[in-house]
Amino acid sequence: MSFSHLLERFRTSPAAIPALLATLTALLFWRLTFLGEALYWGTPLLQFFPWRTFAVEEYLSGRVPLWNPYAGFGAPLAANFQSGVFYPLNFFYLFLPIAPAMTATVVLHVFLAGVFTYGYGRALHLSRSGALAAGLTFMFSGYVVARAGFLSITSTVVWLPALFWCIEGSVQCWTEDERRGWDLWAAALAGAVGMLLLAGHIQVGYYSLLAG
Repeated sequence: MSFSHLLERFRTSPAAIPALLATLTALLFWRLTFLGEALYWGTPLLQFFPWRTFAVEEYLSGRVPLWNPYAGFGAPLAANFQSGVFYPLNFFYLFLPIAPAMTATVVLHVFLAGVFTYGYGRALHLSRSGALAAGLTFMFSGYVVARAGFLSITSTVVWLPALFWCIEGSVQCWTEDERRGWDLWAAALAGAVGMLLLAGHIQVGYYSLLAG
């Protein structure tokens, strides 16, 4: 098979873009993904590691982690948005050690930032290469990458392009009178908003809703 044939298959395969984005994300965080190193100093160690260790212990003991008895004289945990104890994509912590689960969280969400932005670009009728450029620009932007250790921000900001994508899709279906398509996009939009609010950083979530 010639190189040009392979390139053409890459351009037409629906899985090609997600596979490329996943590969580039893994390479960006190669010390975490290939060497087994972990996010450590600062917020990961002092905030997210103890919170999520305790939350996992509570869930595995059959309790909902509503209260943290180890902070001062005790403090709410679930009511603290940044704990993300109800965020579905924190499921990694239930079956992985905390440090690898934190790595998985970062890598997954940076990848999703690219996928959602690519999808939004295609919804705006950008070419595949244009939408890919948009996805790479956002997922590898200074804000997303530099905040990778602040897990609640990383988990929240990726839902901004998802929000835009769902709004654009629902508007297009509404204007074209595609009721079934509009129902699906509206459900996706509700899911994106829910994930945005559960992800753990209320300020970024609020700004995202304002932008949407």
